[in-house]
Amino acid sequence: MPTQSERQQLTAAILPAYLAMLSSESQALVDPQTSSDSDSGSEDSGSTDSLSDAEDMEIPTASDSLLQLMGLLYSHRYLAEHHPIPKSGQNLHLLLGDWKHNWPDIFRAFVRMTPECFDAVLAIICTDPVFHNQSNIPQIPVEQQLAIALY
Repeated sequence: MPTQSERQQLTAAILPAYLAMLSSESQALVDPQTSSDSDSGSEDSGSTDSLSDAEDMEIPTASDSLLQLMGLLYSHRYLAEHHPIPKSGQNLHLLLGDWKHNWPDIFRAFVRMTPECFDAVLAIICTDPVFHNQSNIPQIPVEQQLAIALY
């Protein structure tokens, strides 16, 4: 079974709650309860303005709040703040040296293929003339060029 992202897990938790709230609110609109007898008993003439102000400010329903939460969840590309990863020539040597041989999972995370597959692709492309020139300016090794292209 594929793993779910944090966003998918949160959506899976919020969606049933939203649907349940929406269903109960719909049911309340279709079959309203008559428990509002306490409101009709006493009216204070001095508080009429404050009541109309309170009525103007509509409180969002629970389903509206959950829908807003879902919208907020999908309004950003990332849930957590991302910081750039500094990349240098040292990373390349570390990738092709230590990580390729001792930490294949880290190697795979960077180049999106296993070290064995990387070596197979390298064996296929290393003799291509595009990776070799006749000028006085040497090209970097084909292994590094491939790693840079996949990085």
